[in-house]
Amino acid sequence: MNISDIQQEPPAISVVIPVYNREDVILRALSSLVTQDFKHPYEVIVVDDGSTDQTAEMVAEYGRGIRLIRQENRGAHHARRAGAKAATGEYIAFLDSDDEALSTHLSAHYRTLQSHPQAILSFAASQDRFGKQPLHLSHPALLLAGTILDQPLLDFLEIGGFIFGMNVSLKREMFLELTDDMPDYWPAEDIAFCLRASKQGPFVSVGEVTQIRELRDDSVSRTMLSLQDTQCFLSMIEAWEMSPAFHTQEYQSYFRQAIRRYGPSATVYFLLQSRWQELRRMLRLTKCGFSYSYFRNLFRQLFSQSCGRLSSPHKPQRQPQRLAPTKL
Repeated sequence: MNISDIQQEPPAISVVIPVYNREDVILRALSSLVTQDFKHPYEVIVVDDGSTDQTAEMVAEYGRGIRLIRQENRGAHHARRAGAKAATGEYIAFLDSDDEALSTHLSAHYRTLQSHPQAILSFAASQDRFGKQPLHLSHPALLLAGTILDQPLLDFLEIGGFIFGMNVSLKREMFLELTDDMPDYWPAEDIAFCLRASKQGPFVSVGEVTQIRELRDDSVSRTMLSLQDTQCFLSMIEAWEMSPAFHTQEYQSYFRQAIRRYGPSATVYFLLQSRWQELRRMLRLTKCGFSYSYFRNLFRQLFSQSCGRLSSPHKPQRQPQRLAPTKL
């Protein structure tokens, strides 16, 4: 169904695109959404987060039924909430402004949620535009369509983030409820949101690639990796503190793994920024995870910082290689 048909009846899904200074790629994102194979009405809402270039003007001129909302610069988290508040669809989905949705993006999420009503959220794989593999192959169960994660918080603690760029769909009211009092964990809002949602019910895997992601030179995944890891870690601690029912021996084991994964980056960031209160809180909550590997990674981070580089011991670099997106 063409996006222009949404005027005839209420949309089943509302897609929200937060954008800031992306005049070079925003039309690519929009074009990928107006050619969906989705058979139900849907709407696309672009929230311009105070861009200083021609992004908003380009969206307004694009037309095609795209709704444009402008706001002062407050960050992607607040832009997504503004879009969700203005949306009229039963479900909500997201697309980053420098990414591209495959034609099956909406239909795959909608079909998965309709087939698994017990799940509160569907998630799909994202293909790196220049990479060899989809970005979330760290868990074998995620390769299968319809895989239910009954304890998604445990999966996050075990393997780290496996949802990229908010490639999720859920009920609009559920999203607004979950983010009502959520701190702004920029630039790791997607992980923070999914950690919050993981305490509400099961997740279900779409089991295929539905987005093409582009890790640009100016993306936060490249320019602010240390801060991103720190915010991931803080949101994980928040989820842990808010979930006393999960403080079992099994969860504690996986929590220690998460500490070894994100703790060194967070420790270095707090030291460099002189954020002593957060550092003391982190050390108090995570002392159970201190180990040889923790301090080994910590010293790696300190050495990288002293050389003027931001690195991440759990995200190895790979050489870019073009490959057409494939289904899982």
